[in-house]
Amino acid sequence: MAIRVKIVDEGSFAESLAVVAGDYIVKINGKHVYDFLDMDYFTAVEELSLELLKDGKLVIVEGSKDVEEPFGVTPEDHKCRECANNCIFCFIDQMPPGMRDTLYVKDDDYSYSFIFGNYVTLTNLSEATIEKIIEMKISPLYISVHTTNSKLRRDMMRYKADFEILEVLERLAKGGIEYHTQLVLVPGFNDGEELVSSLNDLTSPKLNTIGIGVVPVGTTKHRKNLSDLPLFNKEKAEDVVRIVDQFKESFPAVYASDEIYIKAEIEIPQAEYYGPLDEIENGIGMVRTFLNNWDYEKTEFASFVTSKVKKDLLFVTGVSAQHYIKKVADELNSLISPYKANVKVINNKFMGESVTVCGLLTFGDVKEQISLSPNQIPLFSGDFFNSEGITLDNYDYASIKNELNSKIVVINPLFESWEII
Repeated sequence: MAIRVKIVDEGSFAESLAVVAGDYIVKINGKHVYDFLDMDYFTAVEELSLELLKDGKLVIVEGSKDVEEPFGVTPEDHKCRECANNCIFCFIDQMPPGMRDTLYVKDDDYSYSFIFGNYVTLTNLSEATIEKIIEMKISPLYISVHTTNSKLRRDMMRYKADFEILEVLERLAKGGIEYHTQLVLVPGFNDGEELVSSLNDLTSPKLNTIGIGVVPVGTTKHRKNLSDLPLFNKEKAEDVVRIVDQFKESFPAVYASDEIYIKAEIEIPQAEYYGPLDEIENGIGMVRTFLNNWDYEKTEFASFVTSKVKKDLLFVTGVSAQHYIKKVADELNSLISPYKANVKVINNKFMGESVTVCGLLTFGDVKEQISLSPNQIPLFSGDFFNSEGITLDNYDYASIKNELNSKIVVINPLFESWEII
């Protein structure tokens, strides 16, 4: 294996060794290079010996540098390791066609877990890779556990590998690796007493668990040829909150997701509940952070509306967040006279109405369900778009403005910033 050089920084150490774009880095100090993590780790030394493949010929170049001096190479894009499981609750398996290509990638790559906080199952790791993670101290990781019951985990995830999650977690812990974990709960499978058992295991001092996120399964209407799965109702969600609260007394870093609280019709906890917000990308603490930031920013936001927007507002949101968005709109109405703020709740017809979060809405559903008055501007949460400003169904800012014949306001999902576009 080797990695291909995409860019060599001008004036860098790599350039001084005559490394150029198109070269393949085969070995560094005698060790094979498989990915960007290998390259970064193996080049963080003073003495370097590189085995390169240049125009089909192997050459060796050597040099010395300061340990902290960057190597100066950007490799070709990393090929993501994909999932080896066939989970009964896999969300990608129930995605309709016609959305962004990246939404169909079954990412299960430990390097992306380390760099981006993506959750991985570990079932596709070889013995050598586990050793590499420990040797290179690739920590913390974000691990999808779901259940510590070995048979149940195999039944739910349907993997073929000979894999024992608790053995691997304990081994990683002995090697100094920390990890955040998540449990995606399916009623009747891994909730109730199975949840209690999993939390007992994950909070054991034998492990290096630094966080546990408990989230509900999500299903779409596109489950043809897939198993029927039950969803959480109020009673079952209340039971999850009760169990999590019991464990939180001795292990504070266990959290039920915002969606669990919403389904249980229990008020979202205060900020202290969430600690350092390490699980926020998993929908844990987002609502409380949003509300607290709103309290802090509402005067400035109101000024933005009255001085720059100068129109009535229409907050566009999903079903699950409507209670909180309506609270914001009600407070805003006392601050932005003569303008008014209203809320439009969008039902997810594209994915199915059991999908209630804003981040899984499509513009097609929005367009079909809203009607703007001439003096009204729509407000979208930033999680309606990806980092490039594209919706699930491939609409960008310009096309949305064209379709609605209106400018739009995009608000950061945590209410940290906003802009009119």
